Amino acid sequence: MSLRVQGGMRSSYELVERHDLTEAEWRRLAPLLPAAVLNGILWTLATGALWRDLPPRYPPWPRCYYYFARWQCDGTWARVHRALERTLRAEDNAIDFALFCLDSTIVRAHKAPAGAEENRPPGEPADHALGRTRGGYRTKLSLVTDGQGLALAAMVHGGQASDLAAMPAILDCIQIVGARGRPRTYPDALTGDKGYSFAPVRR
Repeated sequence: MSLRVQGGMRSSYELVERHDLTEAEWRRLAPLLPAAVLNGILWTLATGALWRDLPPRYPPWPRCYYYFARWQCDGTWARVHRALERTLRAEDNAIDFALFCLDSTIVRAHKAPAGAEENRPPGEPADHALGRTRGGYRTKLSLVTDGQGLALAAMVHGGQASDLAAMPAILDCIQIVGARGRPRTYPDALTGDKGYSFAPVRR
């Protein structure tokens, strides 16, 4: 029976909630992250709900948000991602290098959430990933996955940025470390929609 976590403790009679991690996922993450608030963070990200609407089965929302923001600023999320990639490549040979898939999507935004320049978190773009388009302020999210849909790199930038302009930067983010040798940075083939169909991209 799969279990969920309540305040960092496993209980033998509680079934996994819809957005909670499974036992197999916990086994991978246990050495990398404290468990107490992770399910609460994932629930909020998966549902798009306000932090204050976090169900009572999770730790209090201020604690979940504190760790979410802290781990973003100190690079914890990035380190976890690299560690999981290393495991998938070195131990399971589970990353599909035959084909990488690249695409982007637009997220509606408002200038007000940008905040003051001095409060910009480390790694956040100078423009707070906001750009003026015909429809108002937008943020563009670019994502690269392997052939099986495993996320390898993500990047946010202003909504007015073209796919062509964003493509080199997001591909440069891919550094998949194996058991030995140099990090793998490229696939056998790369696919994308017509927004990437330009000579510089093909080269």
